[in-house]
Amino acid sequence: MTTKNGKPFPGFPTVSFTPVPDVFFDELLPKLSNCELRVILYAIRRIYGWRKAEDWISLGQFISGQANRDGTVLDNGCGLSRQGVINGLREAVEHGYMVKRVVCGRCKNEIADRVTAIRTVGGPGKQQQRELEVVPKDCPFCQNPLQGSRALQQHYRLRLVNDVDYYQSTTLTTTSQRRRLVPVNDVDSQQTIQTITNNNKNVVVVQLSKIGVRQEDAESWAKLYPPARIFEVITASEVATENRPGWIRKALEEGWQFDTETDRRKSEQSERAAAIVASLQRDNGGGDHHD
Repeated sequence: MTTKNGKPFPGFPTVSFTPVPDVFFDELLPKLSNCELRVILYAIRRIYGWRKAEDWISLGQFISGQANRDGTVLDNGCGLSRQGVINGLREAVEHGYMVKRVVCGRCKNEIADRVTAIRTVGGPGKQQQRELEVVPKDCPFCQNPLQGSRALQQHYRLRLVNDVDYYQSTTLTTTSQRRRLVPVNDVDSQQTIQTITNNNKNVVVVQLSKIGVRQEDAESWAKLYPPARIFEVITASEVATENRPGWIRKALEEGWQFDTETDRRKSEQSERAAAIVASLQRDNGGGDHHD
C-alpha cells in the first residue's frame, strides 16, 4: 500500500510516541464524526506530543499544519478542507471536547463579549438559518475594526478537567503573558480548589528549580503531573549522581515505580563504585604491598 507521495509506508517507528488519554478511546471514539476525530487527534499531537498541558492552535494550523522559522515542515494539518476543519471544530466545541478563543488580529486580546445569533447564510435557493457568533464592531482594547478575515483570529485547545465553561462564563479576563483564560467572580468552592491547586503547582516549580530544572520544564511538568507524583520523583531522584533534571524527566515520562526503581539504581551505583575501587586497586598493584 502506498502513501500520497507514491512511496510505500515504511512502518511505525518503535520510539517517538504521543500519549493519548484512555478516555479518548474508551468513551469518545465511537461518538466522533470523521471531522471531529481528525481535529481532536491533531490537537492531541500538538499538545501532548510536545509534552505540554495546553496550547492554543490556530484555525490555519489545523488546515495547513505548522513549520519552523527556517521553513522546516513539522506537520501537514489534519487532512481536511477548510470547511471540514470548521465543521469538526464546531462539533468538538459544542460537545465540550475543545475550547474556542477569539482574539483581535491586531492587539491579540480576547474578545469575550461576543454573542450567538441566528443569521441567514448561503446564496439564492441555498439559504439556511445558522447560529453565528456576533462580535462588537470595534475591538474594546485597541479600537481596531473587527471586520474582515484578518480582523479576528480563532484559536482552539483541548478542554481540561474542571476547565472554565466558556459559554456559561459571563466575565473573563486574560493573563498578560500567555493570555490564558482566567475565571472572574467564580463559585467560591471552585476558587478555593483552584487556589490550593495553584499553590501546590507553585511549590512544585520552586522545588524543581532548586534542583536545576529549567523554569519552562518545571512549569510544564507541574501542569502534566499531580504534585504528589512530582514530589515522589524528587525524593527518589536523590540517588542520581549526575544530571538529576534528566533523571527526573525520564522518571516522569516513563512512569517509573520508585520503590523498586530506586533500589535498582542504588544497586547499580554501588556496583559501579565497587568496580571503580577494584580498578584502582589493580592499577596500584593489587592492594596491600609487602616488603
